[in-house]
Amino acid sequence: MPDWKTAKEHGYANNKDVIFDRLDSIYIEKFRSMEDRELRLGKNITLIAGKNGTMKSSLLGMIAHSECSMSTINCAFY
Repeated sequence: MPDWKTAKEHGYANNKDVIFDRLDSIYIEKFRSMEDRELRLGKNITLIAGKNGTMKSSLLGMIAHSECSMSTINCAFY
């Protein structure tokens, strides 16, 4: 697992207080059927493609809702 810190370790009260300039990558410790995965994002655009049922919408939901639960995904920030 990468050596990242949580929002609280960076001095934020919770994940909702973190302001992002840009996301470089997302590390998924455990979420549904995904474990120990890193999704690297492009500087300007990232294309997420795949067959039905391959969790594309779930990945977009995690990006859109950065206040994710620590019990379902490891929210860590640089």
